[in-house]
Amino acid sequence: MSLETSLKTLKVLFSDKPDALTVFDLKSITSEYLKGKIRDEKLFASPINLWVTGRTGAGKTSLGNSLLDSKIMKSTGKIDCTDFVGFFRLGENLRYFDVPGYASAGSYENINRVALLMPQIEDEDADPPAVEMQDTDTFPVKDFSDCTSDKDKQETKRVSVGHWQSPVQQKDVAPDVIIYVNAPHMQFLRPDRQYLRELLQTW
Repeated sequence: MSLETSLKTLKVLFSDKPDALTVFDLKSITSEYLKGKIRDEKLFASPINLWVTGRTGAGKTSLGNSLLDSKIMKSTGKIDCTDFVGFFRLGENLRYFDVPGYASAGSYENINRVALLMPQIEDEDADPPAVEMQDTDTFPVKDFSDCTSDKDKQETKRVSVGHWQSPVQQKDVAPDVIIYVNAPHMQFLRPDRQYLRELLQTW
């Protein structure tokens, strides 16, 4: 996909925020210009949370690393490599959220669903069994905002389901934009249709 096509796609995503992408002017784009704008400047008048979700192995974490121009968020390219909610700031007011993929280990998928306020799954026959998370259960949240290389240690904390889903916390982390990543080498199967339907019903 060309740079111009990518920018047009972004403009469609942010069509209800006409001032959001004024930084992306094709007349003055260079890689260093974009990197400086995205990482260091205030692009939006109010905070924007950009979430990326999709099937496990679809490339969600790799997409985040491409925006950071690094491999800060560890991704092996293997199934179930992400078992936490990760985020980083792009400029002062844009945050990118990465979550475990669905159609993965049930416990990982339920972190995805809890983070996005979606119905959880239960599967006693899975190995290990997929069990619904309770309000007192916790999951890791990692902040990569201050990492400049993969050797830097991200800030990590455990957050309870009840706290994450509370109205106060949702004012801070609820998605403004959700990008659904579908890898071209993967077929769009029944689990994909089910997940996407539930995502659309939730948001």
